[in-house]
Amino acid sequence: MLGRNVESRVGEIDILALAPGGEAIVIVEVKTREIPAGRDAMAPDRLPERSVTAHKRRKLLALARSLQGQERYRGTPLRIDVIGVEFPARGRPVIRHHVAAVRG
Repeated sequence: MLGRNVESRVGEIDILALAPGGEAIVIVEVKTREIPAGRDAMAPDRLPERSVTAHKRRKLLALARSLQGQERYRGTPLRIDVIGVEFPARGRPVIRHHVAAVRG
């Protein structure tokens, strides 16, 4: 992990990480949701990662361009992942990792 809640002139990156093997810098957008008792946690229309709208995707791409403009990241491949986390009323959280979920 390179940083959490990384501020830039364009906005904030939830997680900035180095991919395993160091082949890419990864911007990670994390979306969470609590699931009340009696609700279907896996209902597709309620998945937290579904809240990454077109506007948010454009913002993430702008953050990526901003990073690529920095000398220390110039020339390094970059990807944008999305992680969805659901916290049910009982039981363990459900975590879904979408690799390269946002593409430019």
